[in-house]
Amino acid sequence: MTVAELGRRMSSEEVSEWRAYEAMEPFGERRADYRAASVCQVVALSAGAKNAKLEDFLLTRDDAEATNAEPDIVGLAHALGAKVVPREPE
Repeated sequence: MTVAELGRRMSSEEVSEWRAYEAMEPFGERRADYRAASVCQVVALSAGAKNAKLEDFLLTRDDAEATNAEPDIVGLAHALGAKVVPREPE
């Protein structure tokens, strides 16, 4: 089904109901983030962490983080021991 077909077949009321349902019972990528965070929490607890909470492992991203994504990637590369070479201007 295309987006146009979906727009013709689904009312705005139904879209609102799906959004409300998704807020109560996450599905899709947000749900996958919760599953991954749960696994990370279990690993941390089994490795001896005392106060590992699920929220500690959830991915959160606001607009400020989205604009600063590049430095985070560079920092991660440095932490992993990678050599980071700046790109030449085009």
